[in-house]
Amino acid sequence: MTTHKKSMVSIGIMHKGENRILYTGVRGKDGLADLISKYFSNKRFAKFDEEDYRDLIEYLRMVGKNSEPDQEKLIRSEVKKIADAVDAYNSNGYAKLTYQRF
Repeated sequence: MTTHKKSMVSIGIMHKGENRILYTGVRGKDGLADLISKYFSNKRFAKFDEEDYRDLIEYLRMVGKNSEPDQEKLIRSEVKKIADAVDAYNSNGYAKLTYQRF
């Protein structure tokens, strides 16, 4: 019997030359991690800007609404945490964000 290693995804923000992780989730265990991975077409790494970020948040909210109530609540709270963290670091309205699968 083989065990499969679960891969993780993270969303980070470039802030003063550092990539600060805002969200980390385990694919196959965390519905939001699966949705984020699917959104990025299972790429291993991507940089994206404010407009792409807003599209991602809108996509996650839309998919969350079509989920089971418990899953929707979880997705909504995690998306809010990501959005709040981006807004806190992003005082000038422009962010360089990163997506990573590992």
